[in-house]
Amino acid sequence: MNFKDQLTDDFEKVFLNKDELADIILIDGVEVAGIFEENGGQYEEVVPTISIASSVNISETSVITIGGITYSVISCKPPKFGEKIIVLGTPL
Repeated sequence: MNFKDQLTDDFEKVFLNKDELADIILIDGVEVAGIFEENGGQYEEVVPTISIASSVNISETSVITIGGITYSVISCKPPKFGEKIIVLGTPL
């Protein structure tokens, strides 16, 4: 296994472990493991994002629900090392 394959494997098995770090996220009604973050802060606009496995099907028309709050998708960044980063809109 090469280094890139190892990173992909680690992302899915370690970081997306629901018992350790990952959140439960609904994407179009389907439950997946992901990491929810709100980037930004005092001097920047707060931008919610999720990190999910690159194998998860998602598009800019998808509806995301995290902790009972529903978001639209602003953009889907290209997968890198097994991870897709999705920029979310303001809560609906």
